[in-house]
Amino acid sequence: MQPRERSRAATTSASALIDIYRDFDEEGDETIAVALGTLTGDARMGDDNSFTLTVIDGETAAGDRTAIEGPDPDTALIPFGFRVTGESVELAIAAVNYSPGGGTVDLVALFEMGTSELRGGLGAIYVKAAGNEFSLCDRLHPLSGEIGYISSNAGPMQNLPYLIAVGAFNVDGVKSSYSSAGANLWVVAPGGEDGLVDGPAIVTTDQSGTGAGYGLFGGNGLTPAHPSNREGDYMGDFGGTSSASPLVAGAAAVLLGVNPDLTWRDVKHILAASARRIDPVRAQVRAAFSGQPDIARHAWQTNAAGYPFHNWYGFGAVDLDAAVARAMSQSPDSLGDFVESEWYGQDEELSLAIPAADGAGVSATMEVTGLPDSANLEAVILEISVEHRDALGLGVTLRSPAGTPSILNPPFNGILDGYPGLHDWRLMSNAFYGEQPNGAWTVQVVDLAGGATGTLKAWRLRFYYGEHP
Repeated sequence: MQPRERSRAATTSASALIDIYRDFDEEGDETIAVALGTLTGDARMGDDNSFTLTVIDGETAAGDRTAIEGPDPDTALIPFGFRVTGESVELAIAAVNYSPGGGTVDLVALFEMGTSELRGGLGAIYVKAAGNEFSLCDRLHPLSGEIGYISSNAGPMQNLPYLIAVGAFNVDGVKSSYSSAGANLWVVAPGGEDGLVDGPAIVTTDQSGTGAGYGLFGGNGLTPAHPSNREGDYMGDFGGTSSASPLVAGAAAVLLGVNPDLTWRDVKHILAASARRIDPVRAQVRAAFSGQPDIARHAWQTNAAGYPFHNWYGFGAVDLDAAVARAMSQSPDSLGDFVESEWYGQDEELSLAIPAADGAGVSATMEVTGLPDSANLEAVILEISVEHRDALGLGVTLRSPAGTPSILNPPFNGILDGYPGLHDWRLMSNAFYGEQPNGAWTVQVVDLAGGATGTLKAWRLRFYYGEHP
């Protein structure tokens, strides 16, 4: 069985001392580790999830190339983090045990390690594409064309505060037609369209020569027949949020070049605070069901801490000039300790009926107390359980004590088509960034489809926060 997460190939030559960290779950089935030993010569991370290096540890002869393998045939080692600075190398490898029921890896623990241990404790910066499923299908409901087919927030790796989720926009300064939307987005960057019919895409390098790479395919808008690409070294239809996210990674690298002591949270903060609001007149999507109005997509709204947010764009488009200016004056590690709260929820299971095809739905309120008055939110996780025959029509909105609403799951999210309810489903919102956590939080669940009545059974919240100057 192959690991589900694959890494891009990377090669370097350097030497370093590598520390080891191991963690087993209660059954001993799952391991998290960082490579141990002195690394020298050639180090290679491959697309096949292999990692090859030269190890000198007193047992292996100098210069002997050894492929890192798992302790048994059911365990694989996955390259997870890789950093080169001068002659030093930091790398992280996840050891994943695969049982007959399928493979698992504690990705949360890996990201926690990366953001706390790598870069000398300043933290690795993880940038992730938000997804390309917005216009995958617009036939589930007439609203699908406006609110999207599959929400970015639905992905199991999209609800983690350690990541910078990146959407894409096109040459008109509007969300790229494919770019997935969600409350988990942080920023957007240029991604364009298909490079052919729908509009320009990103121009990037291709395999060298006319006989390799995308130059072999007629779908490439920059074929070797183009006067600017006679050698066939470029392609003109690099699109998707996978073309936008490398631009944000590059922007983060520029910020670290300006101020190398910035932490991973400093970089996220600077990108959010300096982002440029685009498509400013994009209106909300509002419809009535059983005479009750429901907002399926908010317009741009500014939260109580002064941060504009939109589920299509996060905090907005990356503005590198403005970000660099902030990075030059940013005091590193000035956001306070990064704190993960305990879960806040009801002591008893709920049984709140969710009326079918009704825009009002059902609401529940929870009072959060005991967190520091000086706390500033950096992310909020909602875990929710709903009994329902088909979860497709369910929409979930969370409202903060300051009154900021955030749609965590839009109705008619295609990933839930035919799925029986929500079971401890975790959704994240960045829309409350900078606000304070104490007070009354309200969750609203609507069912905009007809048919069976659902039941809200449980919900709880976890807060990630610091203390911002």
